[in-house]
Amino acid sequence: MEVAEYRIEKIEATLDRLVEAMTQIAVVDERLISLFKRMERFEKRLDEQEDELREIKETVIVNSKLITSTERVFWIAVSAGASALVYFLR
Repeated sequence: MEVAEYRIEKIEATLDRLVEAMTQIAVVDERLISLFKRMERFEKRLDEQEDELREIKETVIVNSKLITSTERVFWIAVSAGASALVYFLR
């Protein structure tokens, strides 16, 4: 009888360890699920920021071309005005 009781106690101890391990696995699984959800949110926000950055780059390119053209027209007008002033003052 003692051998049977020893085996039963050993099986119960093993079952207790298995239950504890399963509990820990469940906790880790919940943490992983939470991390994956958070990572998906971060990826979505990063995608949105990349799209916004692309739009900003396009706007900057357009503005840069506009400013360059405007500056060129301004200096042409200033030099034409200075030339006209010198011509009429002669």
